[in-house]
Amino acid sequence: MDFGPYVRVMSTWSFAVALERLEVIPSAGELFDRIEDAGRIPPRQAFDRPGAARAEDFEDSFDFS
Repeated sequence: MDFGPYVRVMSTWSFAVALERLEVIPSAGELFDRIEDAGRIPPRQAFDRPGAARAEDFEDSFDFS
């Protein structure tokens, strides 16, 4: 599905890492460990697919300051 040229599609892992870097959650790894302990195995892929308009990764364009 194409969400248009300004939307980047990211994995749940990428979102969790971004939340960790923004200090919203303490650890993406610990969160995913708890999810796995509950019987789910979510992928820890850094990026699913770059945005339609740009080829760089989400991390390259996100302002972590």
